[in-house]
Amino acid sequence: MTSYILSACKLYLTNYTGLSKSCWQGIIVCIINSILCGMFYFLSIYFVNTLHLSIATSGIIISSYGIGAIFGGFIGGKLSDDFSPKQVQTLALFAQAIGYFTLIKLKSPIFLVLNTFFLGLSSYLFITANYLFVLSQTSSEENMRLRSINLLSMGSNLGLGLSAILIGFFAKYGFENLFYITGSLFFLTFCSAIRIKDSSTSPKNVENASPSANNPTINSFIIRVVLICVFLTGLAIAQLSSTYSLYLQSAFPAMGLKSVSILFTLNSLLIVLFEAPFVGLFNQQNKILMTGIGSLLIGSGLLLLSFSTIFLAAILSCIIYTIGEMIFFSMAQLICYQKSLRTKKGKSMGLYRMVYAASQIMGPATGSLIYSQLGGNAVWYFCGVVGMICITICIYAPSIYLAGKISSHPH
Repeated sequence: MTSYILSACKLYLTNYTGLSKSCWQGIIVCIINSILCGMFYFLSIYFVNTLHLSIATSGIIISSYGIGAIFGGFIGGKLSDDFSPKQVQTLALFAQAIGYFTLIKLKSPIFLVLNTFFLGLSSYLFITANYLFVLSQTSSEENMRLRSINLLSMGSNLGLGLSAILIGFFAKYGFENLFYITGSLFFLTFCSAIRIKDSSTSPKNVENASPSANNPTINSFIIRVVLICVFLTGLAIAQLSSTYSLYLQSAFPAMGLKSVSILFTLNSLLIVLFEAPFVGLFNQQNKILMTGIGSLLIGSGLLLLSFSTIFLAAILSCIIYTIGEMIFFSMAQLICYQKSLRTKKGKSMGLYRMVYAASQIMGPATGSLIYSQLGGNAVWYFCGVVGMICITICIYAPSIYLAGKISSHPH
């Protein structure tokens, strides 16, 4: 029995090996950034309770963060192509430090909108550039790149989970002190990130790692297919930050907010503990098909909520959509990176971030409208339909496109 446990532990730990020192440093910086960025989720409390702004005004200010994120994703990718991911991520860390220091002095809604936009812009500048930096430090093997993406996702979820705990503890010292601490830690992280050695894979190795780049037209089509799925699936995932908590409280009134807390904690724990070993099992599978399956699991998991009369069913729903979440986002990002030309990998990853950020703005509005007009169950039917659409696109779109290309160029 002991030997089986040791073998299982050894197999589990192999999913965290094989990465370079600079790659791990990038992942650690990602975790720190996620911890500090968790402050954003508490800003609405600061705007309403401390600055005494209306809830509507606070909502407008918070939405400017999402708009900044859209621009930040694209600009971060473009700058990473023109300069280097390391330069962009260090610049973004410094910009976030300035943003939180500035937040201490701002009281006017107009300037708060501009500053929050700036924070969203610099946050997604960092996320995009950091992913590109870590992937550039990884060997050209596809399984190692998938491992890096899984660990970055794990680090991001771990950081946000720790953030909620830390901010909850330090909130008693007041938001202005929290902004001082956050800005100072961002600046210290910036100073540390400068010293990380950039050991990027040489251009020759990177190009050889993507043999499919010899068909840029087909690859461009595949990336577009994936981005469509990212947007649609993002609309479903966005419900977790909007209609999801409302539905759970109405479906399980005896549990109240406890139901939301349990499921969010379960989601984070599953990702932190199992994403790297679990998604690694599908490395040899068709990545486009796995992307569609991931979206289908997300939609199916959320659809199960409409049939949840007991909380155990909601837990099962959480497990299913979390499995889909792990598969979908890892595969989608790997495709966007692998299928792009060496000189345009930043642009491709930037487009991924921009499209996902756009879905996170439109998703809550779409879900809230459906919820108010048709009820909570209709939202989960919508998510199920999204999953079906994405799996259909991933199965049939590439073959239809290739068939069209062959028929238009007969031998």
